[in-house]
Parts: sequence; structure tokens; C-alpha cells
Amino acid sequence: MKTRRILTLILVIAMLTTVIVIPSAVDDATSACIMIGIIRGEGGIITDEYVSRYATRAQGMLINLRLRGLEYQAKRFNSTDNLQDISALNTAFWKPILAYTYAHPELGFIGDGNGNYRPSDMISGIEMAKIMLDLLGYKQGVDFEWADVKAFAESKGLTVKEGFITNTDFAEILHETLKLNNKQGKLFIDTLYEQGIINDQRDVKASSETDPSIPYAARMWISAYPGGYLYVNATDQYGQEILPPSGTFTSSDTSQIVLGDPRPGVNPLRYVCCDAYGVTSGTNTAVISYKSDDGLWNISTPITLDGKTERNAFSSISYNLECPGLLVGKTLKIRTHPKDSQGNTFGLGFNYFYIQVRRTDDNNPYGTEISGDSPVFEITRDETNGMYINVTAKRAGTETLRIIACRGGSYGSTNPNYIEAVYEFTLTAVDDSEVVGCRLNFEYGRDNMYAGAISEEHNLKISISGVTASGLNVLLQSTNDVSLPDAFSYESDGNNIEILEEKGEITVIKPIIVDTTANIKVIGKNGNVINITPVSLRSEAPRLTHIYMSAPYFSDYVYVYAYDQYGKYIQVPNGTVKSSDTNKITISGLKTGDEPLNLYYNFSTVGDGPNTATISYVSDDGVYKCETTVTR
Repeated sequence: MKTRRILTLILVIAMLTTVIVIPSAVDDATSACIMIGIIRGEGGIITDEYVSRYATRAQGMLINLRLRGLEYQAKRFNSTDNLQDISALNTAFWKPILAYTYAHPELGFIGDGNGNYRPSDMISGIEMAKIMLDLLGYKQGVDFEWADVKAFAESKGLTVKEGFITNTDFAEILHETLKLNNKQGKLFIDTLYEQGIINDQRDVKASSETDPSIPYAARMWISAYPGGYLYVNATDQYGQEILPPSGTFTSSDTSQIVLGDPRPGVNPLRYVCCDAYGVTSGTNTAVISYKSDDGLWNISTPITLDGKTERNAFSSISYNLECPGLLVGKTLKIRTHPKDSQGNTFGLGFNYFYIQVRRTDDNNPYGTEISGDSPVFEITRDETNGMYINVTAKRAGTETLRIIACRGGSYGSTNPNYIEAVYEFTLTAVDDSEVVGCRLNFEYGRDNMYAGAISEEHNLKISISGVTASGLNVLLQSTNDVSLPDAFSYESDGNNIEILEEKGEITVIKPIIVDTTANIKVIGKNGNVINITPVSLRSEAPRLTHIYMSAPYFSDYVYVYAYDQYGKYIQVPNGTVKSSDTNKITISGLKTGDEPLNLYYNFSTVGDGPNTATISYVSDDGVYKCETTVTR
């Protein structure tokens, strides 16, 4: 093993002409570090200027995180506490990294004690040697003192450079450290391979019979999501994300981290996932491994998770139930939102949880035979979107229902990684004979519309909810229904608008010149008017009032969209889109989108991810501006 790994650092030099373009000033040590992914340059670009430049203390901090397998967690760390002196750096990139380091003084970067670290200052050979000793497992105050760094490092085989060091010196020191034994007597490069921190991409090659145009996994790594699962990422030989080969997860310490069942990934085309739970209170750390079924991959990395009682446990389930009553025969979609113990909504669909709805009186799940009366409600999981539960009123009555979301096993499992959340709610089904009144509801609560011209785009959507004699609000339409309930009829007292019952909309048939008001009347079965609701008709032409930018998850584009004063989409004016860090994310031009009123911009990431930058839009007239932060 030792011979193979050290040989990799030598032989990899001969491969560089077919893998990566190396500038003339790069020596063999730097080339080897580039090939195995330790040295990445700026945005994945290595230049002659870069290798001759002096290295910084921030670079030392980053390489320490990278070789500990903590870079990914650091780049996604979010905290308001941070070092004070970061203004000279690219804050979009460095802010989470510095905050993570500040929150973990055990990594050895404590600064001056006043919140300053001088990250942009040049790093000395002594400081670099101290970082390497830390990575090899030696600790200041235990194995050596600061005054003895040079002598102690040289006794372990490290060359200590005098004065400040260049990036070339930086790489030579890294290259030298890789070939040393750590404090435990194990070759340092071996530990990095075993943890999946570096990988020899020559190990995975397409066979001679394989079509070179067919992607295959060329690089893989393990990451953790704080909501309680692990996932494996892979990139192909062209650097594009690809579905990793199937395999098996294992934990080195099941008293710290317990693994659940493998499951479809958050994006099943990109990830392989399994549940993971911290066992004890506080933080839990173990080495998580993933071995592919084809035997080509066996990667591992240290993972830290909060205990399931603190972070991963469900605390509640909220739901979007608008009315406590439902008309018999109608179906309501309930979207559930499980939350952890800190009140954070889990960003996962119920495709990844075991879901049941049970009767509270007998704790029987729906879909099973029960004695006595038939259930008031038929409850099923939505077949097209697992985040919704369908509730259909079958007969009049009231029931208290219990939504159960669990993970780590089926309901009531005794597995140590099993967690659940329970939410109870009462729902009443009523016959149409019990509905004695109604309410007219406007989309987004807007009771006004543009009426200065005939424009279907500005039709106002409405819906109707019923009211019983006891004051119970009742949904009269199924969630996906568009047309208004045919139990009533509808009319307007003005000649400017018309009610489109089949569309559930109000439309303009005669434009107004001055603002006015029209009344919408709902007429019951007996011919009596049971509701009168005013709607404001406005003559002011639509104008842009709000503008936003968004980057859909997993997309390679951002889009800018805008609303007018009536809450309707309006054309976004031409403008300029920029990236705050073109070394991470670049804007590559306009694209055609689904909504012609919006502006869509392609972007590209530079080098290995994750890459973070703020994408901003400014209209050509300088009046409108919006931005969003993108990480890919």
C-alpha cells in the first residue's frame, strides 16, 4: 500500500499531459498535488503567476480543512459569529470558512484572541510546518511548543522553509508531508485515501471496449445533510455530476452514528442516499464508508452529526388546512411540514418518510378494516406528490385525525434510529343542506383588479367557502377544482365585469375610465342572495412595483421576475446580470425560459464545487435591482 500510494505521487506526473494543462512554472511536487486535488488554484485555474505568488494564512487554514475532510461542511457553515478581519478577502467565499474555523478552535486557528486572524497576510514556513504537524496528529502543548516547531518538525522529516513561502513552496511542503507517517505510525497519504479526501482517478477507467462518449464515475465523495441523511456525489470523466454506482454505507462507530435504510436520493438522478442519526446528546462523529457493488470504489470520510434528540428528531408537523370543514364528496390536499426540535422545517418530501394517518379513537390506520361505522374521511397519500395527503369526505361527521411521519423504520419501530412526529387535528364533513351562507375569497387576499382594459392576464381568481349555522367554515371545492360550486349562482351589479364560473375568475368586458366598485352576488338554491362582496376596479395601467431573482435548485440558470401593483406578472426590463466572484460562478448568457415575461440567464461554475457567489441584476435605467446567492 505504501509503495502504491507514494508511487502515485511520482507516476501521476507522467499522466498530466492527458489530464490537465500545467503552466511552465509548475514543478513536479505541485503537479502531483494538483492531480490528486489538494492544490486547486483559483477557481480551478493554475497559472505561472499563481504558483510564484506568496501563500496566505487563509490558504493554510483552507488546506487544513481540506485535508481533514471538513471543507464541504465549512463552505456551508452559517453563523453570525466570525473573525473580525475578513474584509480584505472575497467574503462570499471566505465568510463561511472563517466562521467555521472561528467556531472550532480545536483546529488550531485561534488568532490573536481578539477575533483577528490576519487571513490575507503571507504565511511563514514555521506557520506552515505547524499546520502540517497538526494534520499528522501532533498537538502544540502536548507534543511540542511553539518555540520548538522548527526542531520538532525537522525531527519528523519535514523541511521548514525560512521566511514567507510561495505557492510552490506550499505545494512542496504538502507533497513532503503526504509521504510521512502520522503520529499513529500510518502513512499520511494512506489515511487520506481511506477517508475519501483524495482519490487516484487512474483507478477508475473505462475499458478499451467502452465508448468514450459514455460517462462513467471518475470521482466520488460523501456528504452529510443536517436533516439526518448521507449522500454520495459523483462526477464523470468530464467533470459533470452523475448518478453514483449503487453500493453500501457503513459506520465505523455505531455508538456515535447509526445508519438507516438506503433510500432514493433527494435528486434520484444525482445522489445515492441513506438515513443517518447521531446517537448521543451533542455531536457524534464516525468514519462513514461507501463501497460500490462493482468493487471499484471504497471511499470514506469523517462525518459529524448532532444527536437525534437535538437536531434530527421531529418536533411537530404543521399543515395548510384552510378550513376545519369539508363538503361531503370533496377532496382536500393537506401539505405537511415536519419540523425538527429547533423549529426548522425539514426540506424533504414525504417520499423519504413513512406516513400514516390514524383515527385517534382506535389508533387504526385508514385503509384497514374497522368495526362499527365507516370512516368519515378516506385518507390517502397523493400519488403525484408525496408531500401531500388527500382527505376525501365520505359522509357527514367529525373525527380527530393523527398524522404520523416516521423515519428509520415503520410506525412504532424499536430500532435505535427510529424517530417520529405526530400531529392531531379535527376535521368535520358536512352535507350541502347544512351550508346556510358563504364567503367569497380572492386569490392572495387581493380584492382589487385592473379594469382599464380588457386583459385576460389580469383576471381576478376567486373561490367560495361555505358557512354553517354554527359558524363553521366549509370548503365547497376540492383542492384542484377550478370552477365555482354549482350549488350557487353568481352575478355582478355592474356592466364592466363578468363572472366566469367555469374558470373561477372575474374578467373585464367593458374598460373603465375612473376607479369604481362592483358588487359580486352569490345566490343560493332558494333564489335569495346569501353573500355580497365588493371588488375594487382600478383604471391605473399596470406598472412594475416588485422585482425578484431566483435560482431553482439543481439548475444552471437564474431568472428575474417582476410583479405589477395588482400582483400579476409583468415584463422584466432589460438589464445586466453579474457574479460577485467570477472565479467561482460566471454568467454565460441569456436563455429561453418557460415564462416569456421573465429574463433567464445561464451560469457556469468554475472548477470543483461547491462554488458560491452572489448573482445580481440591475435594470438598464438603474431603477431596479435584485440579487440571490447561488451555491453549486
